[in-house]
Formats: sequence, structure tokens, C-alpha cells
Amino acid sequence: MTGDNGSRPPLCSEFPPNTYAEWLAKAAQDVGRDRLERLTWDSDDGIQVNPLFERRDLEGLAHMAPGISQVLREKRAGRVRQLIREADPTHAERVSAEALAGGAHELLIKFDRLVRHGADPGTIEESDEERDLYPFEAGQDGCSAYHSDDLARVLGQVDLTETPLAIEAGAASLGVLGMLFHIADHRGVDRHDLRIDLGLDPISEVVAGRSPGKSVAALLEEVVAAANLARPWPGVRPLCVHSSAFHRAGATPVDEVACSIATAIEYIRALVGAGLGIEAATGCITLRVQIDTDIIFESAKLRATRLLWAKIVQAFGGQQYALELHVEGSERSFSSEDVHTNLLRSTLQAVIANFAGFDSLSLTPHTQTH
Repeated sequence: MTGDNGSRPPLCSEFPPNTYAEWLAKAAQDVGRDRLERLTWDSDDGIQVNPLFERRDLEGLAHMAPGISQVLREKRAGRVRQLIREADPTHAERVSAEALAGGAHELLIKFDRLVRHGADPGTIEESDEERDLYPFEAGQDGCSAYHSDDLARVLGQVDLTETPLAIEAGAASLGVLGMLFHIADHRGVDRHDLRIDLGLDPISEVVAGRSPGKSVAALLEEVVAAANLARPWPGVRPLCVHSSAFHRAGATPVDEVACSIATAIEYIRALVGAGLGIEAATGCITLRVQIDTDIIFESAKLRATRLLWAKIVQAFGGQQYALELHVEGSERSFSSEDVHTNLLRSTLQAVIANFAGFDSLSLTPHTQTH
């Protein structure tokens, strides 16, 4: 249907707009007024959720002020990041190739628990006391790539100048970066052409119990060392804030955002204190945020993270609010009894990410449960 001048009229222009009172009356008619009133509930964070909201509920909210709200309207990259966690490097290479051929834009290589604890099984004897510190099997919950040849097999024919790489290697992150540099040099790839999200997050490692006994000062020294190591290579983001350690520990959305933002502030303070400018400091950091299946709160969590990042930059005197936001599907709501229902949960997580905006997204395979 078109207008008199041949243009298409606004969508649904033939229907008059409904007022909030009319929507409320219709909802009450459908479910009953008593039941409608009972649909108001309080979250674990004490936030009241009404059965219906309207535009005027946004009036007076400080974060919706002109200029600030524009942060939420910025278009995000929306790239697909394929999670690679197959134990055998040859199998991981096959999955990587299939993912890229199927339309994935990036690869997220998750190393096994031994690597993430900074251990090489080839250097630990069965009688070694260190064995008690690493009660994991090779290939457990990730790829068993312990040397550059293993990692080169995982990457296979991947064009390192075209495909961004993300790494989840925990305590071995800097070692893995060295392996990637070695592979790039061997293939004749200029390190300046690499795009790597290294994922080093020492505080998260402590929270997850993988780096016990380290002081905060020692952790922040690692942060500064990683930033200095990566400084010559603008495509390398060495640092990351993972919300997964807090999320998997049962944090509420508010707790998760608060802990993640507090971690980011610690890293930025350390980097600025070491002489980096605020733009250079924030340019070192990626945020990786886990999302569950609650549309309202998980969307709000991602949007709140973006707004608070802008406030951090502003508080440090910066002007560029650029943020690399990676969204990861949570396994917390996955069922181990009927894994096929996890397909619905993954789909819902992807929908939430699109509602809130993201730079890259990786979803957990529906059969992966703990």
C-alpha cells in the first residue's frame, strides 16, 4: 500500500495508537486484574518489575539525558565469534575452517584447564608435587595446544590478516601471544596486521581460583607488563575484563556489572599510573560479558555496562568512548537433562545481545553442560 505521492505510509498507520490505559485494560481483561497486579515482582537486586512499561517511565532518568543516551544508539559491529574448544588440535582446526566457511567472522580459541592454569603437562612428572596443583587431564574443557606447533595446527589455513583471533588462556595468555607472534613470523605475516583479543584478566583468574596467593600489586604489575608488551602492535588488545568469574559464582546482574566495572577501573588506574593516556589505556581492554536468558535484565545489563564504560572514560578525562564489547552465552541456565531445550536458550541469548548491541558474540554449543 502506498500514499498519494507513491511513498509507503508509516508502518501500521491505519491503526490508531493505543494509550497506556488501554493496554492496561486489555491486559487486565485477558489475564484478570488480580493476576495482573500479581505480575509485579522484585528482582534479587530489589528492582521492581512492572507487567507493563511506557515511554514516560524513562523521563527523569539521568542516563537518558541528551548526549549520554547517544552512547546506546551507536551502531555496534555485530560480528560472529566462533568458540573453538575441541581438545584435539586437528579437530579444532576442522571446526575452525567450517565455522569461517559458514560465515563466522572471528575465532575464540579456548585452551584447556592445564593451559589456563599456566601448566604444561610435558613438564610435570607423575611424582611431581605440582601434579596435586593441577588435577586436570589434557584437553579438559578446552584445546590442548601446549606449543606453537599445536597452535599452528589449530589455525590451519586461517588467514591471520583477515580473521581476528580471541584467546582464553588464563595464566598462559602472554605465552600464547608469543606463540602467535612466532606463527605469524613463520608465515611471513606482519605483526602489525594481527588483530588479537588476548583476554588476560589477572583479577578474574584469582576470583576463579586459578592464581592463588598473588597480591593485588603483583596482579596489576602483570597488567602493566602486558600493556607495554603489546604497545608496538596496535591490533593487539592484551587485557580483558571477564564477567564469567562473577556470573558463574551466582552473581546477580547488578553484582556482575559492579564487579566487572570495578575491575576495569583498577586496570585503567594501573595503566594511567604507569604513564599511558586514558585512550591508550582503554584501548588495551576488552569487556567479555556473559548473558543469561532474562530478556529484561540481561539487556539492561549490557546497556548499563556500555553507559558505565562511558562514565569511566569521562571520569578519567577522556573523550573517546570506544568499547570492544564481546557477549558470551551463559551455560548457567543450560539443562543437562534435555540438551535440545538449550537451543531455545541459546537463541534467546542471541536475541538479547541484538537488542542491547554487541561487537562480537559467541554462543556455547547446546550440548555443552557442566
